Amino acid sequence: MKAKIKWICIISIFFIQSSCNNFKQESPFEVVEVSKKLFTYNGSYYLFTFKGSVKNNSVNIYDSVYTMVSIELELENGNIITARDYQSVFWGIDIGDLEKAWKPNEVRIIGEKKGINSDFIPKQYKEYPVKKVTAVLKFSADDIINRSKNEYYYRLDVTDVWNRL
Repeated sequence: MKAKIKWICIISIFFIQSSCNNFKQESPFEVVEVSKKLFTYNGSYYLFTFKGSVKNNSVNIYDSVYTMVSIELELENGNIITARDYQSVFWGIDIGDLEKAWKPNEVRIIGEKKGINSDFIPKQYKEYPVKKVTAVLKFSADDIINRSKNEYYYRLDVTDVWNRL
């Protein structure tokens, strides 16, 4: 009886670990060139704008890929401030870039015209003891061939841009 329970526990742990690993999918999208990464200030908030070349490193053709950018501020004490912490009136409205029929190994320009913008970042965050600033590109990809929809993330260190403000 004990051996049976032990065996069931081992199998259960294996399946739980396998499920958790699926959530940590590596992004098939890679930023290969950044042509614009800047913060602008309007007097009450900062806005981050990204424009760059991104490669689909997978073997999949993505029917559609919607890309958005958000900013994370890692404080000196280790806490991380995300867009959920500084919701603006536009929070929840996804403003980004849509690419259709993105083929394997194909490079696309994200934010081709004016770039894609983050949510509004309150001006007081510039006064916080910030250790690292990261632009998080979120790729919502729809793969019709494999009948899957996934979200992938690519992190870009923009601390130097933030510090120059």
